[in-house]
Amino acid sequence: WPEDVGGCSPGQFNVNVSANYLRHFSTSKAPDTPFVDYAGTTGDSAFSGGLLDPQFRWKTTTTVGYALGPWSASVRWRHLPSIRSATSATALPPGAYNQVDVSARWAVTKTYEVRAGVDNLFDVDPLVTGATPAVGTTFASTGAGTTYSSVYDVLGRRFYVGLKARF
Repeated sequence: WPEDVGGCSPGQFNVNVSANYLRHFSTSKAPDTPFVDYAGTTGDSAFSGGLLDPQFRWKTTTTVGYALGPWSASVRWRHLPSIRSATSATALPPGAYNQVDVSARWAVTKTYEVRAGVDNLFDVDPLVTGATPAVGTTFASTGAGTTYSSVYDVLGRRFYVGLKARF
């Protein structure tokens, strides 16, 4: 919701919070098998076609911005909680994941606008998934190279600049 800053300084301050809660994500592998609730888990790739993405119980995205005349800037924080493995009792759960992006915009004229930003500002690595600890004579698996690329940022810090022209 945008709000004029009022007497303390000129400009407009805005906050946007998007929170999603997944109550259930129940499915079965075949018509004659029981339903399993995958909410809050890494899913199960044994499905025909696979349930490859994690089903986070909840997740949030918060954006805080400030605008003053032709200028605006914002910071976006995306938070994903830790989840448990749906298929392995020994797999180490991926921890919570946080990513911060920043952006700015300048309306040079009514025709031209310049924007720039940094995605994944702190260059957060994607979380390793599928790692298992050593148990008895079983060797540990580091899960190296295993992640959910559709959920975690695998590209690292990125910079961008853009120009918009209206005709």
